[in-house]
Amino acid sequence: MKTISKYIFYVIFSSFFLLSVCLGQSAHVKHEKEIVAWLKSNSFPVKHLTAGKGFADLQPLKTILQEVQVVGLGESTHGTREMFQLKHRLLEFLALEMGFTAIALEASYAACQPINEYVLYHFPGLCPKQILII
Repeated sequence: MKTISKYIFYVIFSSFFLLSVCLGQSAHVKHEKEIVAWLKSNSFPVKHLTAGKGFADLQPLKTILQEVQVVGLGESTHGTREMFQLKHRLLEFLALEMGFTAIALEASYAACQPINEYVLYHFPGLCPKQILII
């Protein structure tokens, strides 16, 4: 009797597994096509990663962000140079072109303290690049 119960369990488990894989795939493909279509119609190329290259390629963001008060900049990896370069450029665009005045960073209190002191007291002879060296 125990062997039959195990057999029934494996048949039911396998059936549910196969159904979920087969049905899940078709639903996934349907949504994938919708997502790809949305990305094609709503994306635009970014020509430069580094700051100081102007903002001509970022102008579509003005329309997208016109009613926005908070912008979150995530990252696909932690610590990659290109991600920080792009964030620097986007922060520069948000501040200079769109008038954003507050920036919150994901960092420890100790890591942010030199930045806070620079903003509050602007010590003579202290360059922002010296503060942000990691």
